[in-house]
Amino acid sequence: MTDYREKLAELSLLDNKTNTFLWNGNFASISCFTLDALEAMCNDRESPQMRINFHKSHNDHTQQMLMILAQNCEILPHFQNRGAVSYTVLRGEAELKLTENRVDYETHRLALHKIQFIKLPRSTIRHMRATTDYFFFVETCDGPFIREETIWV
Repeated sequence: MTDYREKLAELSLLDNKTNTFLWNGNFASISCFTLDALEAMCNDRESPQMRINFHKSHNDHTQQMLMILAQNCEILPHFQNRGAVSYTVLRGEAELKLTENRVDYETHRLALHKIQFIKLPRSTIRHMRATTDYFFFVETCDGPFIREETIWV
């Protein structure tokens, strides 16, 4: 296999040194080789979570990110009061727990052979945990992104 650094150089990832990157392309240009290279980079950096932003600014009307979670890495329960969010599975599996009024009411298995895509109101409390070595998915939500609108529970 080509060294992952060569493949990543082709992607023109801009590293902000916090495991969040900016990609000058879009998620339609992601290949299996890209995912392999990103997985190798995660292993090399010993990073349980990485995010690659396709949007250029927090002010963009659509916020789209490639998220990578290592096994058992969690996105803790949270919600926002505005808009919708969708998750598109690219590789691996995760458990998505949805909560309403502090009661777990649904658990979904996100995977290519199960649920590949799900769209929810952002007001739904969401808790995600990767259940395979790595879980790759694209998160798309309404912008602009306002950090203070995310409520962690």
